[in-house]
Amino acid sequence: MAKPDDEDDNLWLDLNVPSLPTGREPIDSLQTLYNNWKASSAAHSPEQYIASISPNPSSGQISVVWMGPVALFRIHQIHGKPVFESSIQPGENRLYPALPAGFYLAEFSVNGKTRKVMKIVVTE
Repeated sequence: MAKPDDEDDNLWLDLNVPSLPTGREPIDSLQTLYNNWKASSAAHSPEQYIASISPNPSSGQISVVWMGPVALFRIHQIHGKPVFESSIQPGENRLYPALPAGFYLAEFSVNGKTRKVMKIVVTE
């Protein structure tokens, strides 16, 4: 299976049925491979990660609660420039980003892939 912009050697889903013993149908093996892929991808989909930031709006310290594996937490100005970065652990993380008042985007990344984005408002 490929998405329109996939490269030929990097498909969105690439399942190969190995040679099978006599009596086993390739479609059965393909279904097993697909079921395994679906179960593993669902366990790591962005919807599975839970995050909260409080208080929001904030005037200094924030509490970031992250329910997922160790992640990189970045705060970006609204036009994309990163202004704060910290590694976060599962559970509550207390952070002290020194940011001027404004609107920001918080990004949670796992293994280099963005898993969640949230808005943050900073007041004086």
